[in-house]
Amino acid sequence: MSNFLQTLFNTNHDQPSFLVFVVLAFIAIVVPPAKKNRDVFVAVVLALIFSSLFSWTPGLKTVSPGLSIVICTVAAAAICAALFPVKEEREAA
Repeated sequence: MSNFLQTLFNTNHDQPSFLVFVVLAFIAIVVPPAKKNRDVFVAVVLALIFSSLFSWTPGLKTVSPGLSIVICTVAAAAICAALFPVKEEREAA
C-alpha cells in the first residue's frame, strides 16, 4: 500500500505522478457527461476499444502513441456521428 501512495503522491516530479494527474483529469472531464448521455458513453467505449486494439495488435503496436490517439478519436467520433446524428431545430419565422 505504501508503494501505491508513494507513486500517487510522488514528490520527485517523475512521470508516474503526472500520469495519475492525467488519468484523474480525464475521469473528471469524461465521466459526468458519459453518465448523462448515452452517445458520449458509446464514443468513450469505442475510443477505449480502438486504443486497446492499438496496444495489443502486433501490427498496430508500431504506430506512434500520438497518432494512435488521433486515429482512435477520429474513428470513434465518425462512427458516433453516423450512428447518432444531431437533429437541428429550425425556428419558425
